Amino acid sequence: MKNFKVLLLFVFIFVGFFACSEDLSTDIPSIEVTIGEETHLLEIDDFDGSLLDLIENSSIEVTYESTNYGAMITAIGSLSQDQFHWIGFTKNNETADQGVDTIDFVDGDIFEFTENLSTWSLSLTLNYQDINQDSYIFVFEDTSIYVPKDQMSQFDLIQGEDYHVTLTPTSEDQSIIYASVSEISPIYDGSIDIKIGENISEIFYTNEMKSTMSLMDLIESSPIQLNYIETTYGPMLTQIGEYQQDDFHWIGFMKNNEFASLGLDQIEYSNGDVFEFTENLSTWTQELTMTYDVMEEDHYIFLINDTSVYVEVSQVNDLELISGEEYHLIGSALEEGIEGVQFSITQISPAYDGVVDIILEDETYKLTFTNEMQDQMSLLDLIETYEIDLKYTDTTYGPMVTKIGSLQADDFHWIGFTKNGEFAMEGLDQINYMDADVFTFSENLLFSTNLSAELVSKADDYYVFENQNQAFKVYHEDLPQAYLEDYLHLGFFYRLSGEIDQSHENENVLLVDEINIDYIEDFRELFEIEEGEIFILKFKVTYQVESSEFGIEIFAEDINGLSSTDISNQMKYPSTTNYIFYTIPDGYDLNLDQVYVGKFIYQVNAPSSIPQITLYEFDLYGNPLDQAIYLSE
Repeated sequence: MKNFKVLLLFVFIFVGFFACSEDLSTDIPSIEVTIGEETHLLEIDDFDGSLLDLIENSSIEVTYESTNYGAMITAIGSLSQDQFHWIGFTKNNETADQGVDTIDFVDGDIFEFTENLSTWSLSLTLNYQDINQDSYIFVFEDTSIYVPKDQMSQFDLIQGEDYHVTLTPTSEDQSIIYASVSEISPIYDGSIDIKIGENISEIFYTNEMKSTMSLMDLIESSPIQLNYIETTYGPMLTQIGEYQQDDFHWIGFMKNNEFASLGLDQIEYSNGDVFEFTENLSTWTQELTMTYDVMEEDHYIFLINDTSVYVEVSQVNDLELISGEEYHLIGSALEEGIEGVQFSITQISPAYDGVVDIILEDETYKLTFTNEMQDQMSLLDLIETYEIDLKYTDTTYGPMVTKIGSLQADDFHWIGFTKNGEFAMEGLDQINYMDADVFTFSENLLFSTNLSAELVSKADDYYVFENQNQAFKVYHEDLPQAYLEDYLHLGFFYRLSGEIDQSHENENVLLVDEINIDYIEDFRELFEIEEGEIFILKFKVTYQVESSEFGIEIFAEDINGLSSTDISNQMKYPSTTNYIFYTIPDGYDLNLDQVYVGKFIYQVNAPSSIPQITLYEFDLYGNPLDQAIYLSE
């Protein structure tokens, strides 16, 4: 029973397969069209037209041209005709003997279209590119053409130029066409040589170009760098190639070794002409403005547009030259060397109308000015135009000089000046100046001062304070009687006022009227201090506890009763902790409700990375202090 079921299933499958085979056998009449790697099946049932019509009615893209011999296909599918290729086709593997618009076809025919190398003679314009071991290389559009060397030996080809070439392609390899050449001729009708120094450039032209273009136009159309200006005498060259016209050079040219009698826009040219350009020294008299630089032996050296100009000292007469200033020179160039141009002058005059002297200790600056500058600029403005280090502050009385050159105003000195030996009664922005005026600046002692400074050392009979790297002395005998030595603490800042002793030339001595510790007593002033800033703080201890690890933890308040616990989050760098004071080191015996003064620094301390006020136990020079907190008297 099982075998019977298998047999019955086999019969059903066979019958079904046979039925399907009967359906496939009813094919629609069609032909095959192969284009490169693609094959198309085109139905021809009831079609009345040519093979070309059939292809056009299909999905195949095709273009063609109508000729006397019928339709010539220029592109079909992926194949296209160009200068070196044509499109042909076969019918049933035999070369078609009719055109695509006339050939017959029946069911089952196979047509194959191919792209073929044009192996007949072609006349093209090619650009000569290069030569390798075996071939001369030309280019036509995007195609390289290789021609055997032995066919080109009689031709003198110029790289980059176009040529009329008659050739026959012989084979191809991807984008390279190999061809034999039967004829080659240049497209141009003539050429000229342009010589600039050691460089020679060949320029080619056609007869049509020659009839419409001057030599100037021809050079401009080439890669040669050319600049000129129009004058009443025609174009004057300012640059050609490496040659540049400047104050001491002009550009000339020769035609076939003879000096050119016409300009570039007028002179004629013919095949084989050689035009040589030269850079020549301008030896005629001219007036030039130059900047005086320096004197060397028997010559003054001037500068103009990066050129050094040498003038004999004997030709300048009694004129005092100022380095960096401009002068008008009338003369002519004699010769040119590696270092510069030798210039002979008949006249020299300053380009400025006046000069004033600015004397700063051992330095003298000569400031020149024109009449126009004198009308528009104050002496202050004039000084600012020079490389003189000048600083000043504006006051109700006008600008007050704080620095000029090496002179510096500070807590002990002010800067004054005289005009022609007399004390100036006006400021730099108001005082008049004229040619030959002399302004002398000096650093003078103030009569009195008020300043903050750090006590850096003690001697037997005087103290040394320092402020902004400026040291000064206070003698014991010049201190008010109320101040005793015990009140002055090394490393602390003090506010001092008094007269300045005028009898000391080489050191600053202050006759003190008043001296006090320069401290902060209002905690609100701490809100503006920066990290790293050092200061003296006056505070009252309100709470302290001994820390087993670092020392003593304290809380304090200021003169107004403001607690240190209330200011942490209002500092420049707010803290989330109430401990504004960093641990005070062991060894300081601080008592509750006592007022102290101490030297502190605002900084971030490890390991908590919290900004805090830390006791600073060092002087100005980083030397350790014996004590940094004292009981306030």
